Amino acid sequence: SKYDWTFDRKELVMSNGIIPALFEMVEYICKPDEKVLFLTPSYAYFKYAADASHRESVCSDLINTDGYYTIDYEDLEKKAADEKTTLFILCNPHNPSGRVWKEEELKKIGEIIEKNNMWVISDEIHCDLIMPGNTFTSFASLSEETEKNTMTCMAPSKTFNLAGLQASCVIIPDQERRRRLKAQMAKVSFEGR
Repeated sequence: SKYDWTFDRKELVMSNGIIPALFEMVEYICKPDEKVLFLTPSYAYFKYAADASHRESVCSDLINTDGYYTIDYEDLEKKAADEKTTLFILCNPHNPSGRVWKEEELKKIGEIIEKNNMWVISDEIHCDLIMPGNTFTSFASLSEETEKNTMTCMAPSKTFNLAGLQASCVIIPDQERRRRLKAQMAKVSFEGR
């Protein structure tokens, strides 16, 4: 495997783009009174996905040191500790800061997520676009527990400039969540949304 991570083919769910999948996943993962957590600055559609399903979004601001962004783990842990915060959306590598999260940074996030029993959507569509000297680590590859609770978004759109194809996939190890997303994606495609 390219990134020292493999998965079973049956775990792949095709989607007409990451954004439609993101909207569907937020709605069925979070109950109406639950919250979505993500790092800011952020890709705007993370918040739009929460807003569209009337879920509250919670932001943990990155620390900006002369243009180099790092994670405020104390703040992230505090916000993840809210029992109503059930989903964390990670952008790895990060958009818009351009940070390729290091394995040790991802492990610290993973510890916080696991401690608070949260689900993770990891948007990894920029993983092939990294500068020499950086190493990409998929969040789901950190441990069996992390993999079980992570839905990983991938697409050829950034790597090969193919956004017009509207083709992407989500890797979902959890069988029930995979079944539900497949059913919802089929419905959305059929209805032509």
